[in-house]
Amino acid sequence: MFVIGLLIDKLSTIIVLHINWSKGLTSFLISVISPLIFKRILEIKFIKNRMIKTIAPLAWDFYFGKASPSIVKVFFKDSEREPVVGWFGENSFASSYPHAQDIYIEGIYTVKDNKLIGIKKNTKGILIRTEEILSIEFITKQT
Repeated sequence: MFVIGLLIDKLSTIIVLHINWSKGLTSFLISVISPLIFKRILEIKFIKNRMIKTIAPLAWDFYFGKASPSIVKVFFKDSEREPVVGWFGENSFASSYPHAQDIYIEGIYTVKDNKLIGIKKNTKGILIRTEEILSIEFITKQT
């Protein structure tokens, strides 16, 4: 009788441990795996294009949030100031909401007769505040 009672006690302990382990695994799967699956679903192009427009409050944030390296041409409100043509690359930066928009362009081109000659050697770039900017042109290739 004692042996049967001991076996039943051990068996009930094993069942309880199995149930607790199953609950732990289920909790893990729900809390860790399901957000990854949800993220993958949102990355599907069809869903992304139809459901998610943007969370960027400004066009500035929308563009610079996904910008790839390119040539930029900054036009100033002061029409007497020449536009700046530069390389907006990996070391460039554009601030985002809620901060004031400003842009750091890492390389400044020398321009002669509307042709890009090359990046100036004696500069580390330029920082321009949005209050000075009239518009920015994004150039994909030199023509």
